[in-house]
Amino acid sequence: MSTEKTVFLLPFAGGSSLIYNQWQLDHFRFHGIDYSGHGFRYQEPAAQDMEELVNDVIQQIESVHPACFSLFGHSMGGLLAWLVAQKLKKKPDVLFVSACEPPECLDVKRYGKYLNDDVLMQYMTDYKRMTERQRSSKVFKTILFPVIRNDFRILSEYKYKPADMLDVPMVILYSREDTMMRYEMMGQWKDYSKSVIFKQIRGDHFYLEEEQNRELILQIIDRVISE
Repeated sequence: MSTEKTVFLLPFAGGSSLIYNQWQLDHFRFHGIDYSGHGFRYQEPAAQDMEELVNDVIQQIESVHPACFSLFGHSMGGLLAWLVAQKLKKKPDVLFVSACEPPECLDVKRYGKYLNDDVLMQYMTDYKRMTERQRSSKVFKTILFPVIRNDFRILSEYKYKPADMLDVPMVILYSREDTMMRYEMMGQWKDYSKSVIFKQIRGDHFYLEEEQNRELILQIIDRVISE
């Protein structure tokens, strides 16, 4: 019998499954998710609201037919992972939420400012999400940039709906250096599950892209799921 463990990986706003390409662990199968309009699904129409995103992710998970699995989501992917876990009939073994405030605490108005192209472009420049060459490319202007803006629009329109506490262990990863998050809010995740562990990482909002942090996160995933 195979002892391989499946982990579905949900990317941040504007991201794709490619950000998880280097995630590898013995006896683990990492399955990167692409939202419609993102990554390898760039030719598909992008989702129009959070519910459509959630249903899309659920469909991808259920199409794999995993006997057991866990979810990992970073930033917008963290919110989606929680929403997906709420709706799935078969619950994940563990839910990993990274760089994401509790749903009830999300300052959705903050995301609205990124609907301004100049502000969004500055955000991408500040976080080194593009090179100067990419910025002037047709692919970026016609495909990537609209998708990123659409993700922020969906986040800005998100409305929290009270939900039952999950009977799923949760691991919350965050950084005090992450200016996109309010780390003082992270403790409230304890109200979302009967079992919550907090892990502090160093770095900015995209800390998972740093090699040493990637290895640390993989160690945490291995340790928690293998216990």
